[in-house]
Amino acid sequence: MNFPLPNPRSSSLAKQEVIAQLREQARAIQPELPAGLHRRLASALAGLPPAPQPLFTRAAFRWLTLSAATLVAGALLAISLLRNHSASPTPEPLIAQTPIKPPPTAGFSPTPVALAQHWVDNPLETELRDLLNDVSRATGTVTSVLPAPRKSPPRAGDAGV
Repeated sequence: MNFPLPNPRSSSLAKQEVIAQLREQARAIQPELPAGLHRRLASALAGLPPAPQPLFTRAAFRWLTLSAATLVAGALLAISLLRNHSASPTPEPLIAQTPIKPPPTAGFSPTPVALAQHWVDNPLETELRDLLNDVSRATGTVTSVLPAPRKSPPRAGDAGV
């Protein structure tokens, strides 16, 4: 049998003719179904229990998957942030302080010169020591922040010297 191939550019009338011709040929190959068959099939299908519904629909499963992925990504981000920021900052350097000397009780003369030497000279020396410590610490901070000096490559003539 030769079936005419439908032309996609043909009119709808030609398509309907082809469809009608195919139906006629199909009926010639297989006759109509018996009359009671349709009723028997419908009654058998009506007696069956309804099909079980899926627990999750496709949209609910997609939503749960995306939610779980978001939670996992958030947990990983929180862990990485906490791990990076949990390190303790550098400890403050301890400043050496001079011990306070108790005032001498034996042989102490409460003269103005002795009082000035005791109460004025010691605090000034302490302030001077603190100032020197602060300056040396500031020097270390400034040199650690600045870039290291670049070393020039050795010259060919300097290698043998």
